[in-house]
Amino acid sequence: MNNKLTLTQRALLTFAGNLVVQIAEFLTGFFVTPVIMRGLGTELFGAWGMIQQAIGYFSTTDLRAPAAMRFMLGLKQHDDDVAAKQRLIGSLFVIWTFSLPLTILLGAILIWYAPQIINVNSPYLAAVRITLIVLLANSIIDRILSIPMHILRAQNLDFMGAGINTFTVITGSLLSGLAVYFGWGLVGLALATTFNIILVSLGRFAVARRAIPWLNAKKPYRDELITFFKTSLWLFFSGLGGLLIYSTDTILVGIIINPAASGIYMTTGVAMRMFGEPIYQIVSAGNAGIMGLCGQKNWERVAQVRKEMYFILLFFMTVLGTGIIALNGSFLSIWASSAYYGGSGLTIAIVTVMVTMYLSRIDLLITDAMLFLKQKTWAFFAAGIVVVGCGSSLLPIYGTIGMAFALLAGNLSLLVISWFLIHQKMGKLGSALIFELMQPLAVMAACFWMAAWAQTWLKPSNWAQLFLNTAEVGSLTIIVTLIIAMPPDIRRSIFFRVKNSLKISGK
Repeated sequence: MNNKLTLTQRALLTFAGNLVVQIAEFLTGFFVTPVIMRGLGTELFGAWGMIQQAIGYFSTTDLRAPAAMRFMLGLKQHDDDVAAKQRLIGSLFVIWTFSLPLTILLGAILIWYAPQIINVNSPYLAAVRITLIVLLANSIIDRILSIPMHILRAQNLDFMGAGINTFTVITGSLLSGLAVYFGWGLVGLALATTFNIILVSLGRFAVARRAIPWLNAKKPYRDELITFFKTSLWLFFSGLGGLLIYSTDTILVGIIINPAASGIYMTTGVAMRMFGEPIYQIVSAGNAGIMGLCGQKNWERVAQVRKEMYFILLFFMTVLGTGIIALNGSFLSIWASSAYYGGSGLTIAIVTVMVTMYLSRIDLLITDAMLFLKQKTWAFFAAGIVVVGCGSSLLPIYGTIGMAFALLAGNLSLLVISWFLIHQKMGKLGSALIFELMQPLAVMAACFWMAAWAQTWLKPSNWAQLFLNTAEVGSLTIIVTLIIAMPPDIRRSIFFRVKNSLKISGK
């Protein structure tokens, strides 16, 4: 049955699955996050963010073997050689086994130096260390337990796991909220994560086993293992560069200023992350399909899908960013506390950063599928050096806004480099898009400017007023953006894609 689905139908099913997951994530996050924020306070909430980013660095010690397997299986999703796919899974186990001693050693070093990295007040030091120990163990276990999820995604069958992914979001959020509510703090959060990983992994394995009959591992050939290792190594270096860009800001703010400043920095951007990440995940539902198209070198379809993703993402980000710039201070005051708001300047900077980041992520996936692994790796390191260097220089002078500007510089660098690489492979099919984007980008800038002006007099003091103001700002932005920024051909293309995909296959 699954083999009869077209790429567009799979993308729509993935879209529907992502939509359900993201709605669950938003709703649980909306109600649970304030409990965690209030329960931990700004210092421990900032420390929690620093710990999570530190774990992100630690997670690369497996040489990104799961990512390599997902990447290589994605390129082979249309192949019928089941044994070759099983040997790719076997290669993952080999790399994981050999990297385990390094993983344990680096984990011990991180735990030892935790007080120097996460400089909380002395009563919290023990809790930080225990939390690190639990989360480091989680990271090691999850590398094996998450394999079924990676295989589903690589085979463009991610929609098959929508139910269990939704369950993951709900149980994880509820367990985390209950842990903090009952006063178990950071350690409780970490233990809740452990329980959720084990419970959900069993469900994911059952789903993957049913969806992929050939799910198994075989001993790889020597040349296959070497190829896998080289791919894994490049993804490892690329991942390190990516961490410098995406997972360094909270740590830098905490080290250079203090963990409490990290907490405020995180919460000022929480609305953009809470709403923006689900939108990106939904818009990018066709990522696996794009990888398949790149594997087939069908550049015209790649260009069309890329264009649609760009315009749809810019539309949603214009609406979302305008609302957040106008109402973020009021939202945080009502939702949690005004003490967590870092100001309108930081809000505008974070919104701009995340729009740039989501756009670059669309193209970075395409550069992966085009096998620009080496170029992407150097691009990540270059952009990461920009982020760390600028952030370290600007934080002492401009505070958290300086960190946001450093992130903007790094993500803009990535966006420019990815456009250059895509142009190398696709020529005008890749670069001509820039002229079509001028109008929606101009509309976005105008809407953001109006929102910055409006936030000085939009001051809702309760949920009813906030919802009313949000509806007003959102409706106006949607109308303006749809009329001025969304080309008719994109609207028609999306409509016909949905209409054709709803037809029964074979009719």
